[in-house]
Amino acid sequence: MATSKTFNLRVKMAVNTVLLLGMKETITVTSPLLPDLKEFERLLENIWERKWITNNGVYHKELERALASYLRVPYISLFSAC
Repeated sequence: MATSKTFNLRVKMAVNTVLLLGMKETITVTSPLLPDLKEFERLLENIWERKWITNNGVYHKELERALASYLRVPYISLFSAC
């Protein structure tokens, strides 16, 4: 297993290589996994039509059912305490 010192050295070497080669493109190390924008808009339109954007909405219940099935438990409860 590489130590953080070894990892940092490898990252620095990679960055220096990119700079030496004059590469202008960004190398993304991490990026979010995003849904298709059109599909996301369709889901948002559905939420807006229902006028239910808090807990216990349609997608909230769907996620609870899917998680309970995946985890093989009789039920699961999701909530936010913000």
